[in-house]
Amino acid sequence: MDIQTIIVILLVFGAAVYLIRKYARAVRPGGCGCGCDGGCSGGKRSAPAGGSDRK
Repeated sequence: MDIQTIIVILLVFGAAVYLIRKYARAVRPGGCGCGCDGGCSGGKRSAPAGGSDRK
């Protein structure tokens, strides 16, 4: 096996681990799978981009 094949295998393995962790976090109850600023369950909301104290 040459070094290029080893690098490609490592990259594919790293991408698979990343996706599996992301999917596992998304389906776990109470997690922030869709983002912590109210993506899925409407929990915690972030302030608007311009700031909430503008009049």
